[in-house]
Amino acid sequence: MVINITLRLKKELKTKEAIFGTKIAFKKKDIIEKIYVAEDCPEEIKKRINTLAKKQKIDLIFLEFSKEELKDICKKPFNISILSILGKQKPKREEEKKEEETKEKEKEEKKKPEKNKKQKTKNKKDKKEKKEKKEKKKKDKKKKEKKEEKKK
Repeated sequence: MVINITLRLKKELKTKEAIFGTKIAFKKKDIIEKIYVAEDCPEEIKKRINTLAKKQKIDLIFLEFSKEELKDICKKPFNISILSILGKQKPKREEEKKEEETKEKEKEEKKKPEKNKKQKTKNKKDKKEKKEKKEKKKKDKKKKEKKEEKKK
């Protein structure tokens, strides 16, 4: 059994990201997949990690290794009481999703007035062009009328 866990742990260390320590585990609680706890981990920390695992629905594995043995398995220069394996980010709560959506909408609305300004300037140009064309037509019409009068 111990060999099985050791092999599985080594494989996870190679394929997935791991973090060491209680403080970091609490900071990254939303993306932890599994937590390994050393045999000689202090009881207070075990209790805190246990409640964290229950709340976040994280797999909790109590090892039959000491901190020193876990240090050797992980090839680290420090003792390891808590080893957390990171997994995919868990889905966000509905409230967080709504907040993100409203922020995106606000960004889009801020961009819209810029587009409207561009359209307004374009519309002004179009109006000027139309006005100029009308004036030109009027002038041309007057010229024609004058020419016709002269012919008569």
